[in-house]
Amino acid sequence: MIRRDGKLVHEAIFGPLLAFGALLAVTIPDWLPRLPCVMRRLTGIPCLTCGSTRAVLALARFDVVEALTMNPLTTLLAIFAVGYVVHAALVLAGLRRPWIVGPLGRFGRAAVVLAIAVNWSYLFAVGR
Repeated sequence: MIRRDGKLVHEAIFGPLLAFGALLAVTIPDWLPRLPCVMRRLTGIPCLTCGSTRAVLALARFDVVEALTMNPLTTLLAIFAVGYVVHAALVLAGLRRPWIVGPLGRFGRAAVVLAIAVNWSYLFAVGR
């Protein structure tokens, strides 16, 4: 979907992709979360996404507390993604206007780096 000014409507791409990801999360095989993390196995250090699969699977079971203990950042992003999918569906149905997304700016980039650092510190602390 392209707007009149020639820009692509991101909801037309990312909404369906996130919806497909949610479908995968509820149909994922039980053995997948038990696979070892390659980075953890090789270095002994948890990767930035350690616990993410288990967090998403816990969310698929509506167990938000377990999801937050597995990987808080992934849990918050997944909850945001659900809201975004609803927004994207409304945009594609013509019931809402698309969001205009601009650059993050210095504060936004710093907030992203801080969120990743805090989440990774948590993963270290709990021994994920």
